[in-house]
Amino acid sequence: MVTEREIHRYISQYREGHGYSPSIREMCEATGIRSTSTMHRKLDRMRFLNMIVGGDRPRTVVPLPESEWRADA
Repeated sequence: MVTEREIHRYISQYREGHGYSPSIREMCEATGIRSTSTMHRKLDRMRFLNMIVGGDRPRTVVPLPESEWRADA
């Protein structure tokens, strides 16, 4: 099972290399998650934990620093 931390790390690295966030399908491919629905649920949880912001439009997910995450992340 892929953790939220692993997804966060992937998004951060992708943004550093490309200047924008990966698509949902790219996140799925990179993490081995087969369903875009599952990835959407993971991203919703990451928003709840304050690990990311955005994502309501394509390629707008922005990872936040770990210091801003909720304590239960």
